[in-house]
Amino acid sequence: MAPSSRGSRSDTPARRGIAFPPDYSTSGLLYVYVTARDGDVEVREYRRSRRDPNVARSSSRRVVITQSHKQAANHNGGQLQFDAAGRLWIGIGDGGDANDSTSPPPGNGQRLSTLFGKLLRIDPRKVGTRAYTVPKDNPFVGRDQVRPEIWARGLRNPFRFSFDRRTGDLWIGDVGQGAREEVDFAPAADGLAAARTTAGCASKARSGRPASRPARSQGQSHP
Repeated sequence: MAPSSRGSRSDTPARRGIAFPPDYSTSGLLYVYVTARDGDVEVREYRRSRRDPNVARSSSRRVVITQSHKQAANHNGGQLQFDAAGRLWIGIGDGGDANDSTSPPPGNGQRLSTLFGKLLRIDPRKVGTRAYTVPKDNPFVGRDQVRPEIWARGLRNPFRFSFDRRTGDLWIGDVGQGAREEVDFAPAADGLAAARTTAGCASKARSGRPASRPARSQGQSHP
């Protein structure tokens, strides 16, 4: 298994993230976040080779989820991580360019009908004809014209996030515009459910206020 940046229209590497489920030792499954040759972002499932446990079989590839991403070459997101319950969390960018000039219509991060600019939570295992399922306790399950995969919205390019192994708290590294970057914090008990976060901007109640807003003079994150 060797996803390659060759042929990708993205201006950042095609292979962005990899995650192993809690039952990897028995299931042999792993998940990779890539930018496809047409620019779309995909989460793919692979299975470990029986002959060589250090190799994943390319022929076992199964696309779990796809988001069209043809309008810009960056803000691709890229982080994958499993929680202890085996649910897969996925960070997807807002689809815009560096100056948000190529993300029509604007406001993808807050729009609940799209996966752009969101943190997703799914069960990636195939069930019948469904490529994946959505946990019943996701915050937007059952709402009309809303993608139930969404766990948090209002993000710009959540290319890295992490769970505190001891507390379960969630930390999200997001990309700001020209002046600041952003780090969002969500206690495990709150879960960032339905949170709204905007790069470097204050927001309303239950809005996931940034834990840190470092100026770019202090360092920059992913472009």
